[in-house]
Amino acid sequence: MASKSQQAQRYIKIINQQLEILNGEKQSVMETLDHTINQVLSEVNAWVNRGHVNHITYAEMSNRIQQVIHLFMAKSAEISDLEIDDSKSDSGLLQTTAASSNNLRNPKTSYTRDQEQDKTMSSRVKTVQVCGDPIETEFKKYTYLNTGADDTYITTTRFAILEEAAFSLKKTTEQIQEKQENVNKKLEILTNANLKSKKKCQERFTELEKTSNENQERLEAMERSSTESSSNVDDLFESVTNVDVKLSSLENENKYINASMNELNEEISSVRSCSNDALMSIQDLSKRIESTNQHYNDMSNKINQLEVSIHLLSTQYTEQLETMSIITKEKVDETIGLACQMLAKRLAPLDKLNEILNKKAESRKCLSQEDAVENQVTQLNEKIAQLELKCNFPNVGFFAWTTIAASQNLLLYVRKFDHVDANYGNHFDSLTGKFTVPLNGSYLISMSASQEDINGKMYAGCYLRSNNRLFEEADPVIFLNGTWNQSVTRCSEMSAGDVIYLKSAFAETHPKNKIMFYFSCFMIKG
Repeated sequence: MASKSQQAQRYIKIINQQLEILNGEKQSVMETLDHTINQVLSEVNAWVNRGHVNHITYAEMSNRIQQVIHLFMAKSAEISDLEIDDSKSDSGLLQTTAASSNNLRNPKTSYTRDQEQDKTMSSRVKTVQVCGDPIETEFKKYTYLNTGADDTYITTTRFAILEEAAFSLKKTTEQIQEKQENVNKKLEILTNANLKSKKKCQERFTELEKTSNENQERLEAMERSSTESSSNVDDLFESVTNVDVKLSSLENENKYINASMNELNEEISSVRSCSNDALMSIQDLSKRIESTNQHYNDMSNKINQLEVSIHLLSTQYTEQLETMSIITKEKVDETIGLACQMLAKRLAPLDKLNEILNKKAESRKCLSQEDAVENQVTQLNEKIAQLELKCNFPNVGFFAWTTIAASQNLLLYVRKFDHVDANYGNHFDSLTGKFTVPLNGSYLISMSASQEDINGKMYAGCYLRSNNRLFEEADPVIFLNGTWNQSVTRCSEMSAGDVIYLKSAFAETHPKNKIMFYFSCFMIKG
């Protein structure tokens, strides 16, 4: 662009120089013509005032006038850039005068010179006819002119010739002036065209200069953008490096979690087998207790029947003793021994019943132990459910961001996140901005607020709450011109069912500015 503007300035300078040169040449030509005309007129006046001149002086004067006329025509041709035809522009009288002057320059005999003079004067007399009289009526004048006796007539004739030459010179001068006026008009048109061209060149130069300035500003803006992009790339590279480090640590923790989960799965399998055995033993014990209770009831009925039988036997025996007094004491003793044997046989089931009752007491203790086992089984089932959730959802977390206008009430909860880049397990609701914790464990929580690069200032703070309990707060920080960011990151132990969300503090910024909120939470350990 700079080369084109310099070229335009150079063209303008060249045009101005050519115009100045043309005007100088025109002025010099006009001065030369004026000087030559004045010189010729002064010589003609001096020649006329001298009165007595010979033919050679007159021829020289005619030649001088013809040279002046040719000089006029040549200079006017130079000015108007036109070719002049001498045969059309010169009169016959001037041609004859030129021929005579050329002949006079050559050395000839007096006779030849007199004949040429006679021919010359004869032609002059023919051209200088007065009032239309023919040449025959003026034969005496011709004779006097030929003999040279009448000097007054010769002088008059010469004056007529000079008048004709002056008239021709005047006519030629008028033609030259007319051509000069045409040349002046052309020069004026050319000057106007040059002025217009100069104006256009100036306007074009201004436009080129303006375009060059705009391109310079764009180049500076591109350089600034490149610098900012390089800084952003460096920050992004640093962030990616940090993320890689965190991912490597998370992978190690994931390996540790997988190993722990394998151990827990083995424990769960063993606990399940133990619980199954315990349940089976409890079921068998319950069946045995039911059968024992039924047998105990049967034995109670039999004991009651036996007591009734013993009472009847004792009554019968007493009656027999009263009736059978004759019976000897030996038979009585034998009978008593038999009765004791029979009673011992009857009491044997009672001993068994006592053992059964003792076993029943022990079974009641087993029932209390059964309740404890059931509680342990319930706890194990809860742990199994937690482990199954961990196995089914190895990745739990989300990352979301949104943009809010500065005119919006920033003290309200962030009701909606326009962009949700990750939502593992679908536990984050973008419409309410709330995240429900699905599992007990350690969570890495991050939040930030930033404004776009529009001039202004912003006071903003971020808050995180868990079940309406504030557990982290970023101090409000003044954000000045440009893109600024305030963020906080922490690791927190959270329980299943906790709800977290993001809340802004307050802001004072440019009306056209926008504030961006970023919110993320990931489970790093169960």
